Amino acid sequence: FDRVLMLSEGRVAFSDVAGRMSEFYASLGKPPPPTANPAEYVVDLVSKDLQGAESVNALLDAWEEHESQVHVPAQTPLQPAEETASFCSQVFTLTKRAALLSVKEPILYTARICSFVFISVFFGIIYVSSRDQVQEQVLSRVFYLWWTSCCPSSLSAIAVFALNIEANVVRTEVKNGMYSPLAYIISNTVLQVPMMCVMSLALLVPSYAIGNWPWTEFGYT
Repeated sequence: FDRVLMLSEGRVAFSDVAGRMSEFYASLGKPPPPTANPAEYVVDLVSKDLQGAESVNALLDAWEEHESQVHVPAQTPLQPAEETASFCSQVFTLTKRAALLSVKEPILYTARICSFVFISVFFGIIYVSSRDQVQEQVLSRVFYLWWTSCCPSSLSAIAVFALNIEANVVRTEVKNGMYSPLAYIISNTVLQVPMMCVMSLALLVPSYAIGNWPWTEFGYT
């Protein structure tokens, strides 16, 4: 511990940094012995059962007098808060930070992009016969479409862990006035929208190529 509060008979016998306790009682002519524990020594020193009421009251009066001599600085007005960065500067800085985070934390985008390519190729090989646009392959084409739609969607749960940590950081930073929530939303949108397009292309281009899906419908998928 850093500070000590010693009480006796409902009064304060000492309240200060622990290292100053021995110094204070030494100034009163009652230094603790070199081999004694200062805390235990003072407990005995302010006990009326061991030292007597007159001696203890003298020590308590001495501390009250000492406290009255402590200089308390005058109250000063709080300094005005420093101006935060401009809105554009906030957006630029947050966008740069989000871009660096996407590089250092590949699970957010890079890992999912690679997973999307793998899923489309993997199930495309399994259902490669569905390239033939015949009645017998209708069910296979439906299954291929189902796998390439559901599996990538479920992988978005991977980003929940990383984004949860970021949400806690952002909540603290906004509370401290470092930037506005709107700047954070805009900066993340600037980065996430292009990345969502890249992930969509990573999934759809191989799927259309392997599954022989009609390219005329590519823009409507």
